[in-house]
Amino acid sequence: MSNKKLYIIASFILIINTVIYSEELYYYGFEQQIPMRVVTNKVALYHSDNTEHQIDNFLAKHNLIGSWRSENLCIVNNSLTSLDIEPTEYNHSQDILYLPVYVVNNEIEIVLLPEVVLKPNEIDYNMTELVEQYNMELLHNDGIYQIYSIPNNHNSISVANAIYETGDFIFAYPNFYTPFERLAYIPNDTYFNYQFSCNNIGQLLPNGHTGTFDADIDAPEAWEITRGSSDIVVAVLDLGVTSNHPDLPNSRQVRLCGSNFGNGDPNDPSPQGNDNHGNACAGVIAATMDNNEGIAGIAPNCKIMPLRWSKNTNINIQLSQAIKFAADNGANILSCSFGVGSSNPNFVPAIVTALEYAISRGVVIVFAAGNDANHHENKNGIVQFPANANINSLITVGATDRFDKLAVYSPTGPLIDVTAPSHRAYNDQIQGETLEMWTLDIPDVYGINPKDGVAYGEKCPDFGPNYLSYTGRFGGTSYSCPVVAGVVALMLSVNPRLSPEQVFFILTATCDKVGDYLYINGKSNELGYGRVNAHSAVLASQSKYIQNYTYKLDENITELALDITAGHSINCQHPQGAVIIDSASNVIFRAMERVTLKPGFHAKKGSRLHIHVDGLITSNISSAPQRMAARSSSATTDDTESTNDTQTNNTLEDMENNMIQSTTIYTISGQLIQTISGGQHDATDLPNGMYILQHRMSDGSVRSEKIANNK
Repeated sequence: MSNKKLYIIASFILIINTVIYSEELYYYGFEQQIPMRVVTNKVALYHSDNTEHQIDNFLAKHNLIGSWRSENLCIVNNSLTSLDIEPTEYNHSQDILYLPVYVVNNEIEIVLLPEVVLKPNEIDYNMTELVEQYNMELLHNDGIYQIYSIPNNHNSISVANAIYETGDFIFAYPNFYTPFERLAYIPNDTYFNYQFSCNNIGQLLPNGHTGTFDADIDAPEAWEITRGSSDIVVAVLDLGVTSNHPDLPNSRQVRLCGSNFGNGDPNDPSPQGNDNHGNACAGVIAATMDNNEGIAGIAPNCKIMPLRWSKNTNINIQLSQAIKFAADNGANILSCSFGVGSSNPNFVPAIVTALEYAISRGVVIVFAAGNDANHHENKNGIVQFPANANINSLITVGATDRFDKLAVYSPTGPLIDVTAPSHRAYNDQIQGETLEMWTLDIPDVYGINPKDGVAYGEKCPDFGPNYLSYTGRFGGTSYSCPVVAGVVALMLSVNPRLSPEQVFFILTATCDKVGDYLYINGKSNELGYGRVNAHSAVLASQSKYIQNYTYKLDENITELALDITAGHSINCQHPQGAVIIDSASNVIFRAMERVTLKPGFHAKKGSRLHIHVDGLITSNISSAPQRMAARSSSATTDDTESTNDTQTNNTLEDMENNMIQSTTIYTISGQLIQTISGGQHDATDLPNGMYILQHRMSDGSVRSEKIANNK
């Protein structure tokens, strides 16, 4: 847009502001007059070319913080007169316009553009006379509605109202910006606006950085479903957690005798000196929400089990003991933001054994991948030990940045399972980059922040209650790891019977494929299966069809099949011939959809087959999921043992008798597709992918399931 045109629009806007204060303002919403009033203490900054950094630079120059924004518009709480600058500075130097802000129905702020949106009663309505009368210019016409620009000698409110009052239009109203919100819960915590990992709206951070809209884990959307359960405990194996932190009271900590594996009091897992790393990790997971203070944890209703180790003693023994302690004392999740720079997955056998023990006890283990990469110098780094341990279901976490790109320090390779947002880079990698992740600090002690609120030359919290108890100087995969642990805590809150293997599958299956990287079979070297999505993961965790089956065999069999859905299957026939399973042996198979054992497979009496199927059922719901079919000379299913994690086979059979009244189909991310009456639906017309079905049953209950459409 030219400076001349900007001058014209700016002049028009200023004229409007001088005359409308005395007018009764409204626009027409169909036949209804919708009242408006001017907000005198706010101003909108508008840049027509969608250049975010122009507005960002202006905000930084004048020390302004936007209340809400789009890509090219931002509202600030200051009028022009308070800025002590001339209107031309907006136009000449940075091509930024000043636009007035209105409130509609005393509820919602809007910003009017010099444009009107029109829909005539008749498709072939002749607009020539109106175009000439108001000197309008057509900007958009898609056959549904039209948008016209309004020149400086008219304002959009009066023009739109006059056009509507002709009676020739279904609607005519000023075009405007308004802050449409995603259906999500936004907490009132002081620094939540800085937690872009939870909710990235392109907000301006205290260090002057912005981000990309929706480059986050969709935490507010997940909080609409759950904010965690007090029954779920996340063990934070680190340098200790402060007792009764202002944002993490002991009522939500499981502080146990014997939980300090380092030096000092063995029964006190509090940090020593300025070791804040444990506080920072714990806060990311479970800091109190909605207390008008500090930050919001990802799973704020869950509990933290602090486990302290020390940098000054035998760490190897400490860690193995602490891991076993967590498993034996009720931890559901173990969050580990530490490691040693070794690429050997067996570097410390005792730790590997302890991790295997914990997973066997149902503990979900999350590890930070490490921070030794430097992708600006083509250094891919290594996934450090123990994050690289060859243990089934262990979750290894890398880092994305505020733009949904790989963080510069985050290692790459096949060992990365998932990523979560953290800071972008270190200053020695990208000049001007700083740690920028907000979490807990040690209250009134030199932790990450000194008492004056300044650390390492950077501004840290200097306002709000107990502001010295918080920091904006955390980052690395040390941050992204507890983000994932917090997401897992939400998943277990809605379905506490999920096994570590099931959690791993759901978490990886619901990741967002961001960053424009190459994903082969759903996985990339940069981000693993992608950036975690809390909302999608929680939604999928509610599925009642994630099951484990254990079958006790009575006789030799030649074929066994468990059909949960049409689609992919695992052929368990040995490539070199028959597979013989001896009596009392245990064999485990895992499949996303179907397990089929072909002829040539033999199992002797007393053997047990453990079959894990991850929640995908037949695309035609009118056919109930089939029970196991076993064929042999004398095989029976009467002695079949079922150990379903979330639902018994009896419940599956009951679906046949409890009729489906309607089915609502959602994408895996929660987007509504359609609602269908009756018990029949056809998913074949849907694009390939995973879907959530919610069935309203004849008894009034609602049941959910996950399906896959593979054409």
